[in-house]
Amino acid sequence: MWLQVRPCSCFLQIFIFALLGTIAGCRDEPGRVRVKQDEIVGVYEAKFQQGYEKLELKSDHSYIQDFVSENRPIHHTGSWEVKNHLLDGSDIILLDALVSEDEAIGSTPRRGDRILNVHNRSGRLVLALNEVADWYFVRVN
Repeated sequence: MWLQVRPCSCFLQIFIFALLGTIAGCRDEPGRVRVKQDEIVGVYEAKFQQGYEKLELKSDHSYIQDFVSENRPIHHTGSWEVKNHLLDGSDIILLDALVSEDEAIGSTPRRGDRILNVHNRSGRLVLALNEVADWYFVRVN
């Protein structure tokens, strides 16, 4: 005799299984990932045509932001936080960060919150600065 499964029950089981898989996440798959604070602490670099930026995330939630280019070097400090999304990965939010490194010499740098999405690339955590332009902060230590 066949076991009768109610359609709604089967759908619910599939939905719960898919939801648990999404929440658990898989670190080996590329894309956005969820992290804890201690996993993200370290020094990162992003290279651009006009220079490079070094970002150090410290365990006390402070950061150091250094941008080096032909125009001028910029040094800035601030604080950061981790924001985890329910069905997605984590974001690192740099509070009051410099967001206008490429402006003309003598201009006042603009500041604002900078959101960096945490990704897995080839088993390494990287911070997406601009995914479309393929700009990522890559951990150097």
